[in-house]
Amino acid sequence: MATQSIPRRLPVIMAFFCLSLYSFAESKPNPKKVTCTDGDCQDIHFQVKFTLPFKWKVEMQRRWKDAGEEATTLTLQDPGALSPVGLYYRLLTNTADEDIRIEVGKKLEQRIRQGLPNYRLPENNCQERVVGGHQALSCMAAFGGGAEVMLEYFTWIRSKQCLAQFWVQSRPETMGSRQKRLEDVIQSLQIP
Repeated sequence: MATQSIPRRLPVIMAFFCLSLYSFAESKPNPKKVTCTDGDCQDIHFQVKFTLPFKWKVEMQRRWKDAGEEATTLTLQDPGALSPVGLYYRLLTNTADEDIRIEVGKKLEQRIRQGLPNYRLPENNCQERVVGGHQALSCMAAFGGGAEVMLEYFTWIRSKQCLAQFWVQSRPETMGSRQKRLEDVIQSLQIP
């Protein structure tokens, strides 16, 4: 008799079990994902936090290995612009202090490999700064030519445990407003 009642109860038990798992999964944020509530975004796994302006959103998230280190690339959509903003960050396994300016050279090489025409960084187009108490560097590069000149604004932020980079591409006439809107996001960044 007891063995006959188990099969009848099995669907109820399984439903309860699945509901419990669903509730548990919903109660804890996915540690492999960026979550945002009212513009306050966080990545629990990387211990990264930032705030997005009203109506901005995270459109794409990608986890990957960059030079053997865990990395994340996010696409942030600014509703007042056609092109998105990028945010990249990675946890550093080698915590030796490196000059953040090394990242400028790496980015120049990457953009040239990607085939951006006439990609260049004019001399003295970088400014050292501090973001969230960490070493930072902002630069403005240009590419294209003639009537098709485009600008790319970068900010790198480095702590002993994390390297982050924001970037945005825009036409020269709209870069000032894009840069200004992005600056609030940059200033809100918290990295470990």
